Amino acid sequence: MKTIISPLGFETDQLVSCIVKEGVEKGDRIIILRPEEMKEETRGKSAFENLKDIVNQVSEDIDIEKIVLDYRNFQDIVETISKQIKKSEGKTVLNISGGPRVIIIALTVVGIFHRDEIEKIYNHSEIDKEIREIELPSIFQPLKDNEKKLLKTIVEESPLRFKDLVEKVDLSKSSISRLMRKMEDNNLVDIEEEGREKYASLTISGKILIESVEYTI
Repeated sequence: MKTIISPLGFETDQLVSCIVKEGVEKGDRIIILRPEEMKEETRGKSAFENLKDIVNQVSEDIDIEKIVLDYRNFQDIVETISKQIKKSEGKTVLNISGGPRVIIIALTVVGIFHRDEIEKIYNHSEIDKEIREIELPSIFQPLKDNEKKLLKTIVEESPLRFKDLVEKVDLSKSSISRLMRKMEDNNLVDIEEEGREKYASLTISGKILIESVEYTI
């Protein structure tokens, strides 16, 4: 079971691309984020009805829910989306494309804070019209000195073998392994194994952190 959360504008193309890319089946849910409709505006309602028709062709047992948001209250939009993610069942997927900009920005902010609870995030490019899975940075805690040393060393040569880290940083092998596991859990590094060797590289969160003013090399 999965829940797809997405804005919806006046066209269904971007969301349909996400649905096709991810796939949906009986029992899945699609939560549509829409602003309050203007009385004279009917295109949003038409897009929602068109989407339901398209999804029903796959299965009539896919639940489609529309949540109406107050576009004048950004904080309320963020809180509402956050609550939806917290109560989602199964795999949660975000589509950060289509729909009003204020909702897309709010969905991006929430996606960063709830990154560990989200399975996948998609974005539809306006340039080449392709849908792609993307990664959002994580919110991180201030680093300790040894963690800074490791990140600064990895940024110089990435991916970097654990064996080389031991030679470059004045820390024991066990300390490096422990700290690297912690930073992997915090989404600052990716760790891959090739045979008996382990390699570390920076994630987007690690790169942003190391490039920030406080941690500039």
